[in-house]
Formats: sequence, structure tokens, C-alpha cells
Amino acid sequence: MTQPTPSPYHHGDLDAALIKAATDLLEERGPASFSLREAARAVGVSHAAPYRHFPNRQALLEAVAINGFQALSDALDSVIQQYSDDPRQQMIAAGATYVLEAINHPNRAQLMLGSVLPQESQTANMQAAAEASFSRCVTVIQQGQQQGIFRQGSTRAMVLTYWAASHGLAMLLIANRLGDLAGGDNAETLWNLVAENLLAGFLTEPL
Repeated sequence: MTQPTPSPYHHGDLDAALIKAATDLLEERGPASFSLREAARAVGVSHAAPYRHFPNRQALLEAVAINGFQALSDALDSVIQQYSDDPRQQMIAAGATYVLEAINHPNRAQLMLGSVLPQESQTANMQAAAEASFSRCVTVIQQGQQQGIFRQGSTRAMVLTYWAASHGLAMLLIANRLGDLAGGDNAETLWNLVAENLLAGFLTEPL
């Protein structure tokens, strides 16, 4: 089968097309196994064209991660709004969303939250996108406290516990490390078990 011949740079939205191609390659092979040249080939443009948008491979990977953080923030916003009058369900649904977004896009999650892009080399845009997603965890806890459903006290400690639990479960599932603890349950059921125990410590009144 003949490969498509790359064309000169004539693309209406090349940066978005390259991010999409890089995301697909990332999920297929992992972050170490593709290049700007491969992304260009997937889009059907010349090897030089991507450099008009991304100076190097890391810049394209960072754009993929930013896109992932934005998708996560949008998904969290949706469930936060859906359960705005029920802090318990809001917390459960937001945590489930975090876990499912990660395990449905495991290599992208590792890129976003792992060591592929060291924090000291990340741009301000990357850090802002990550902080925006994290702020949704803060919102969930603060709303529960403001409505008197979650106990008062250290919001920071509760957010840390909440984020660590959802992130930890996601990473364990991605790495397939739960073994017998999974008990044959799917990710959402497992998160519900974790969330039930979290709520027991968060609520002002017992379940």
C-alpha cells in the first residue's frame, strides 16, 4: 500500500490537526514512540510544516497535555453543575469523572500527570491548564462545606485526600495493580467504594 505523499503547508487548522494526530499516536504507542515527523505524516503535510506551530516534540506533547486538561475540566464542570444541589453526589460524580477520563485515555493521563513533562520545564500555559483542573476538586469540597454538608475545618486537607484518592485509584487501574482488590468490579464501582469511605470522614452527619 502506498503512503500518502506529504503536501506543502496548506492546512486550515494545522495545529489542531497535529494535536489530534499526536493524541492518537500517543494512545497507540505511548509518549516515547512518536515524532513530529510522524504527526506530520499522519496529517498529510510536509515534515517542515509542524515547526511553524511547534518548535519541537516536547511542545507538541505539551499541547496534547493541555488539551487533555481542558477536556477534564469541561467534564468536571458538567457533573459539578449537574449535581450543584447535592454535594454528596457531586463529589462522587466528579471523582468518577476524573477516574474514567484517566483510564479511558491512559497514555494521555500519564503525560498530563506523570514525569514525561517535568514541571520545571513546563510552560505557564501547561501549568495554568493543570491548576484549572485541580481547582475543580477545590470547588467540590468548598461547595459541600458552604452548604453545611461537609464538615468545616481544613479545606486543604480534604481536597488533598479527595484528589489523592481519585488520582491514586486511576493510576492503579491504569497500571493494573489492584489484583484481587478489584474483585471483578468496574472502575466506577470501585470508585464508589472509595468515595463511600471518603464521605464517611467528610460529612457533618453519618450516612
